[in-house]
Amino acid sequence: MIIHVALPIPVRKAFSYAVPDRWVPFIKPLLRVKVPIKNRDFIGFIVGIDEGDAAGFKEIHEVIDPFPLLGENSLQLAEWASHYYIAPKGLVLRYALPAGLPIEQYLKIRSLSEIETGALDNLTLKKACKKLGRDVIYEYYNKGLLPTLRHLYKPGFFAM
Repeated sequence: MIIHVALPIPVRKAFSYAVPDRWVPFIKPLLRVKVPIKNRDFIGFIVGIDEGDAAGFKEIHEVIDPFPLLGENSLQLAEWASHYYIAPKGLVLRYALPAGLPIEQYLKIRSLSEIETGALDNLTLKKACKKLGRDVIYEYYNKGLLPTLRHLYKPGFFAM
């Protein structure tokens, strides 16, 4: 599988990466992923997915989010803003989210299976990822063993 990633750098093109087998079930449009470019890691947005031979492509390092934080309307708005303001899509998408979004600390896990995932019940996503690893938690989420990620913030939390 090959994904195309818009990075928050002053380059208008998307970069292509191979997806390791362990991350393939989690890949969806507009997810944030950590990718290598030169000697650094960047977090970018998946803007395209292709099936095919990924030989010769660098691999992504990590999937950051369990679900897309932006919807299709946000992508359309970002594409329009990118064309109108002559700005790279990766930068526009980066600024579409609040700065330093630590979503993992605001999501609590609700488990269905006492046997497999009962120890994770009522942990924040951040603590669960530290305990078992992000790929294990995402695998449980993908299998439906963690069907609910409840938010912790109160209504009006983000209001000024």
